[in-house]
Amino acid sequence: MIRSRIFCVGLFALSLLVGSVQAGLVAYDDVDANVGPLHAVTTGWNFSAWDVQNANNVSYAVRSPGLGLGYLQVAGNCAAGGGDYLSSGIGISMPAPWSPSNEWVPWRYDASGQYMAGADGTTLWGSMLISQWAESGDFTVSFHDSGIRWAEGSVALRIKPASGVWKMEQKNGPTVSTGIARIPGQNYLMVLKMEFINTSTDRVTLYINPTPGLSAPDVNGTVIDTNSNFYFRSLMFYPGQNRYVGFIDEMRFASSYADVAPAGPNYAPLPPDPFRAYLIGNSVTDQINYDGLRLMAVGRGHVHCWGRHVILGSPLDNIWSNPASGFNTDPYGYYPNALPNYHWSAVSLQPFDRQLANDTNYCSRFIDLTRTNPANADTQFYIYSRWPRKDPNGALNYDAKWLRAYTGGGQTEESRDYFQQLVNALRGVYPTIEKPIRMVPVGDTLYELNQRMKAGQVLGFTDVCQVYDDGIHFNSTGQFIVGTTYLATLYKEDPRGTSVPGSYGSIDPNVVWQIQDAAWKVVSTHQYSGVGRAGDFEPDGDVDWVDVASFFDVWLEIDCDESNGYCDSADINKNGTVDFADFAALAANYGAKPWSP
Repeated sequence: MIRSRIFCVGLFALSLLVGSVQAGLVAYDDVDANVGPLHAVTTGWNFSAWDVQNANNVSYAVRSPGLGLGYLQVAGNCAAGGGDYLSSGIGISMPAPWSPSNEWVPWRYDASGQYMAGADGTTLWGSMLISQWAESGDFTVSFHDSGIRWAEGSVALRIKPASGVWKMEQKNGPTVSTGIARIPGQNYLMVLKMEFINTSTDRVTLYINPTPGLSAPDVNGTVIDTNSNFYFRSLMFYPGQNRYVGFIDEMRFASSYADVAPAGPNYAPLPPDPFRAYLIGNSVTDQINYDGLRLMAVGRGHVHCWGRHVILGSPLDNIWSNPASGFNTDPYGYYPNALPNYHWSAVSLQPFDRQLANDTNYCSRFIDLTRTNPANADTQFYIYSRWPRKDPNGALNYDAKWLRAYTGGGQTEESRDYFQQLVNALRGVYPTIEKPIRMVPVGDTLYELNQRMKAGQVLGFTDVCQVYDDGIHFNSTGQFIVGTTYLATLYKEDPRGTSVPGSYGSIDPNVVWQIQDAAWKVVSTHQYSGVGRAGDFEPDGDVDWVDVASFFDVWLEIDCDESNGYCDSADINKNGTVDFADFAALAANYGAKPWSP
């Protein structure tokens, strides 16, 4: 599988662009504009300005860096979009009155007084880089005839995903599948050969991820023979209904393949896979607010892709026994397909209404299935430590329920003690697993916030019960607590200062800060989160002689970088060397204990 990277190699000089044009390039847009709203941005040679539906300045933006793939010549930033069910588009420069010097002259087609690309007997090549970060079958790039650039007209040819693969379709015409998987977070070079034959039929061949710098594509193409005349003057880009779920860059039109897929001087190195998380549970897992978590991760510079298998009201044993029921996420599908057939950075398992032996058994089944794929040897498995539900009368003493001992029944499986026992039981099953079983300590974050609320530190709150929407589900503030705890745990980063996505509603800044601060206090010092403060190299929540011994194993090491985990985290300030500055940071935390109620 060709792997890709979001990559920007810098700005090309104008002379390079002119040279490309002279070599046969008809139009080129590298989205070489300042970061900001996309609407009305004019970045492309022989393109009109970008037009976002309703002139929206929120849902579409110029983002940095640009997209890259292998040795493809790239420059500038990229266009990012999605959100609020709005679309965007850009037009090719077909001015009226017509200019004989316009580069589009050979392909000019007069469609009842409107100039299009599509003259009979000509061939036009086009290319673009696209990437989809969130799972949505709505993602569409369309070549169409409308003067409203963001809205298709009566003639259109689309590229979009369906059932996990890329397809090409003619509006009111045939549809063909490429058979090539659409993997969220991966970049794709789409190259089209458009043969305008006559007014009855035309032929378009789509090549996905061919090698740049050649005279012809080196991969098989997917062909669609249209059932009517095809021509266009606009390109519509609609990544999906959620914000920043898709990207487009490096749009080219030319007379040859070599011109739409030129090789650049630098290769975009193969990056690590995007962070992919698969979540198994019921509606309590839905409380994460998947797209809210994704947007927080994107805001921190991560490529966050996710899948789920959720059956409402179900414990893990019922999900295992019903492998084709419930809700899932395209393209991964239900767990039997998702777990063994994709590489997962993290898998989250949500226990519910079962006891220790049962949950240990079924968590192990999901873990074992995931690990049948050798690529998942480094997958981090998490137990979703949730929260106690309210009493039937609507009352809840959160602290008492959370801190009670697990007794093997009586809903004591909704306690801190139960989730810790489950993690320890699973560690006993997998003593040599590369990454020990961890926990997402949502229940502990809620406990920490409850203490702050009762102390009057969280504006407008006196008890954590106020984030419940019913007996077990949360309102938008409660979901933000869950999502923030997941963000801090999965990415091992301090969430303080992260922007709050609109999907979590409007939350007072004081409340936001308290939630983010509480989540980080818990996660960064928790015995089972796997995050660890400075000097906690195991990490197990404390800083002791074991950590000191680990530190001096790499004392004065040099060349510490990402490839060696900054010398197994001992290079605390990440300056490339384990030195006295790092020792001072360790010493400042020496003796610290794990977070506890």
